[in-house]
Amino acid sequence: MAGKITVYTRTNCPYCELVKKFLNMKNATYDTVNMEEVSGAMEEVQSMTGKTIAPTTVVEKADGTKEVIVGFNLSKIAPAIAA
Repeated sequence: MAGKITVYTRTNCPYCELVKKFLNMKNATYDTVNMEEVSGAMEEVQSMTGKTIAPTTVVEKADGTKEVIVGFNLSKIAPAIAA
């Protein structure tokens, strides 16, 4: 299983809820950061992706590298959290 997982979300974002539901089904532990409520979170996502799209999922690997997945993309999230 992956190291730290962070899901950047927005209020009332249905795709954000789907990503969290998927992670829960996989028994993955993750933190949620609402970009509309946490100061600096939107800028942090924009610096990683060039965009402010929610959800943005960041999976930190054991070696310290990060995989950043923009949007609801289970075909990228699934292998990232399995590694």
